Amino acid sequence: MHKLKLFSVFYKSTLSLSIAFAALVAAIGGMLGFITVFGIAFMTGSWILSLYYKEQTRKNEYVYYQNMGITKSALMISCILLNVLIGSFFILLDRA
Repeated sequence: MHKLKLFSVFYKSTLSLSIAFAALVAAIGGMLGFITVFGIAFMTGSWILSLYYKEQTRKNEYVYYQNMGITKSALMISCILLNVLIGSFFILLDRA
């Protein structure tokens, strides 16, 4: 249970940049509809940007998670999977 909380803390730290990027892309290129483009951007580019930013600015933070038994790759994969899941939800929501 403690590790799940650590995963959620890490994901929350990447979420604001992901949402901002996806909203910006959706506002600029909303040919398919705002929500669909938001979902696609959230699934693809937003996690790349947020993890890149995290890697450049807070790379020492990974040591804390490694000390708690969570690898850097596990953190990144969990972020990617959650973004794909949430982005898919937005696309399905717009199509319904």
